[in-house]
Amino acid sequence: MRFAITDLKLGRQSRVLMAVIALVTTFIFTNDWSSEENHTQPVEKPEIIKPTENAALATETITVNGVDFEMLAIKGDRFQMGSPDDEPERGSDEKQHEITVADFQMGKYEVTQSQWQAVMNNNPAYFKGDDLPVEQVNWDDVQVFISRLNQSTEKTGHKFRLPTEAEWEYAARAKTNTPFYPYDGKGDCITATYANFTTYPNFKSDYNNKNCGAKNQNSVGKTVVVNSYQPNAFGLYNMVGNVWEWTCSVYVENYDGSEKECSSNNNANIRLVLRGGAWSIYELFYLRSAKRISTTSGERSDNIGFRLSRM
Repeated sequence: MRFAITDLKLGRQSRVLMAVIALVTTFIFTNDWSSEENHTQPVEKPEIIKPTENAALATETITVNGVDFEMLAIKGDRFQMGSPDDEPERGSDEKQHEITVADFQMGKYEVTQSQWQAVMNNNPAYFKGDDLPVEQVNWDDVQVFISRLNQSTEKTGHKFRLPTEAEWEYAARAKTNTPFYPYDGKGDCITATYANFTTYPNFKSDYNNKNCGAKNQNSVGKTVVVNSYQPNAFGLYNMVGNVWEWTCSVYVENYDGSEKECSSNNNANIRLVLRGGAWSIYELFYLRSAKRISTTSGERSDNIGFRLSRM
């Protein structure tokens, strides 16, 4: 299933309008206006919920130009990729099928602005902050970053890359099979307690699985630091929300094995897979573990980032 860019994110004007609506609503309910924010000001970190389970294997730390990259070792296995036919609001491109994933490493966090700066000597992000995820990077930008990073770490014998689509979903599910990762112990819903996505007072989600909804919690309205919220059972942070994450796989509507491979095609017209949802998403079905989004390699946005992988 292909999506227009308007399906991928809210446009700038739409975000401004929704932000105004949110402010007016807040005034009505609290009779208090929030102070004006500047994108260069420090971002308030949400309360971190301590994990109740962490099944991650060893962590390897790689230091480049004084900045650490933490990679978690993930044990591969077979799993059911995609969604069952009866999962509410599933996409037609989510055919459930068994996939075997080999052992691999994945970044504990989304790549940060300080990490990008250490390798690329620039910072393209809209929301500024060393520990915020780098965003406004397209797929081609990321490939340049990875190439330079690999030049700096070639003596380790491990090559960084983006995760394949299959690796990404396997890591996001962390041995679960529910629509959402079960931070709440159930997995039929997700709220702003567990992930950074857009909610507004009295906004009700269209997602209809067991009355799942936003629970009237206020959203942050921008990216948050990469160690916010509770990690999943593999120890990975923000696999849901915050920023969409690039994978290295070509998008094919009917799974054909491309989900297990990295694209070597430099054709600007091919579509690549994004996963995970973002801070700007307000429809919960986008935050499901099986949800797929595709776009071209040149797409940049303040809600698109990435995390690293390697064998």
